Amino acid sequence: MPMRRRERAMSLKETEELLTEASAGRLGISWRDEPYVVPLNFVYHGGKIYFHCAKEGKKLGYIDNNPRVCFEVSDFIGIKEDEKICQFGTYYRSVLVFGEAHVVEKMVEKTDAMRRLFEKYVKGGVKSVFEEKEIERVTVVEITIKKVTGKQHLPGA
Repeated sequence: MPMRRRERAMSLKETEELLTEASAGRLGISWRDEPYVVPLNFVYHGGKIYFHCAKEGKKLGYIDNNPRVCFEVSDFIGIKEDEKICQFGTYYRSVLVFGEAHVVEKMVEKTDAMRRLFEKYVKGGVKSVFEEKEIERVTVVEITIKKVTGKQHLPGA
């Protein structure tokens, strides 16, 4: 299907910028023909996406049974108004990631991911040292990206 003239595919650099800037993403997972989408805090680093969660639950159960995932971030910029209904539109940026999710097992990688999450979301400084028992209480999941796409419709484009 051809893209509309005012929408355009994002470059890899633009998709990485949105993955870095976005405050929340949505994880799409599926198992036994039952899809499930859940919003997440996350961090994008080194071409991978990391998030943390409890040690057990529906999300991890799905990932254990089917590691193939889709992850989405978007930035709603505003509404393009017009006197003609067919000229109304939305200004936005959106990225879809397709990949595989796996639990991070190595303590050094879990700690690094948690430190990066902390840096992204906690205002006023970064905790310099995490105690091992703190890291052991959570699960860190890494999404290895297989494919990424993005498109945007920006004002003035």
